[in-house]
Amino acid sequence: MAQTLDGKSLATQIETSLRTEIADLTNAGKPPPSLAVIQVGDLYASKVYVRRKHQACQRVGINSQDICLPTTTSEQQLLAKISELNTDTSVDAILMQLPLPQHINTATVLGAIAMSKDVDGLSPQNQGLLLSGKQGSAKVLPYPSEALLKPKLLIPCTPLGIMQLLNHYRCRLRGKVAMVVGRSALVGLPISQLLLQADATLIHTHSHSVEPKLLAKTADVLVVAVGVPHLVRQDWLKPDAVVIDVGINRQQGKLVGDVHPDVAEVASYITPVPGGVGPMTIAALLQNTVLAAQARHRVG
Repeated sequence: MAQTLDGKSLATQIETSLRTEIADLTNAGKPPPSLAVIQVGDLYASKVYVRRKHQACQRVGINSQDICLPTTTSEQQLLAKISELNTDTSVDAILMQLPLPQHINTATVLGAIAMSKDVDGLSPQNQGLLLSGKQGSAKVLPYPSEALLKPKLLIPCTPLGIMQLLNHYRCRLRGKVAMVVGRSALVGLPISQLLLQADATLIHTHSHSVEPKLLAKTADVLVVAVGVPHLVRQDWLKPDAVVIDVGINRQQGKLVGDVHPDVAEVASYITPVPGGVGPMTIAALLQNTVLAAQARHRVG
């Protein structure tokens, strides 16, 4: 049976480290890091995710505020709020909770967030820096670079959390075949860049890919982020592959991933759902918020 990549345990360790960093910041006479979370509408799932993020901020000593706007908020009104937060010197980090209502252009809104406060790493500037490899070389070690444990820029939270999880469990990437299923801007595209920068050989599949199952059989590392319950079964896998399940789906009242449980009989490592990638995503959000505060105060 596969060994569990325990994101919950690692996230707890990261939170402990962040508490020390935040204490160092405040002991130097600086205010604690501050995060503003913007939510448009009243989707239940979004409310749950936002509440968890605020609870995590409270645990480590980050000041967080929840800006709830009605579903009827116009794109211009939302952009005005973002502009206000961009210039607010008491706010270090801004998170736009997705999805947005259909009448609001998501790309326009994400592009309006100041690069230095963009803790989701989705502004055009931060995406460009990620593409160019400016977050720190990932070619120093046969594992994901230690530089990713303290990146130089704001990397999307889920991909950053995945790389840290692989690093913690010493899952070798250099020279290995890594396959990503899904091409979202939030996960699929940025994790592909990070895997390439760690010297993995990349296969990237999506909804129009032909025979993804056959391609998956060649992969030493498989990252699945498509939002389809139990899409990947045991017969997809190369024996002893490392499997990262990013999916969070509700099925018959339970949370399930994009990967079927029977995969654990073939894989060497696998992330559980829940308790794998999810806690690491929140831990990475906290790290990015602290990084943004340190950069603003020129410390760390």
